[in-house]
Order: sequence, then structure tokens, then C-alpha cells
Amino acid sequence: MRKAIIFGLVVAALFLIACTTQINSRPLSEGEKLFRSKCASCHRLPDPVSRDAKQWEDVLAKHEKRARLTPEAKRLILTHLQGAEN
Repeated sequence: MRKAIIFGLVVAALFLIACTTQINSRPLSEGEKLFRSKCASCHRLPDPVSRDAKQWEDVLAKHEKRARLTPEAKRLILTHLQGAEN
């Protein structure tokens, strides 16, 4: 009986730990937040490593007016995308 109680407490503790642990707890950069919100509003998010730095500059230049990107937002998104190459 005592073993069953201890086992139950261990299982309950593990369950609580599992429920409170976030799978992906890394905070998002401002650039990644903007990338997700601005780009996903029109289409599926592309993989940041699918293009090189120059290609991302071209993509952002093409979309900056339509996405209403400020120069600062464009810079943050580009920094995020180019940093994903590393």
C-alpha cells in the first residue's frame, strides 16, 4: 500500500512538471515576431534558411510597401532572416 501511494505521488509530480514545462521556451526576437505577423498575414511562412542574405533583401524590397514595413521593421526582419543562416 505504501509503495502504491509513493508511486502515485511520483506520477502526479511528474505530470505537474510536464504540464508546466514549455516545449519551446526560447523568447522570440522582435524581428521574428514581425516576420511571423507580417508575412503570415498573406501566406505561409517561408523557411528562413530557404534563401541567402541577398535573396532576403530582394524579397523584403518587393514586399515592403504591401506589408507596410517601416524601415526599422524591415531591418529587424532582415536581421532575423539573415541570422537564421548561421
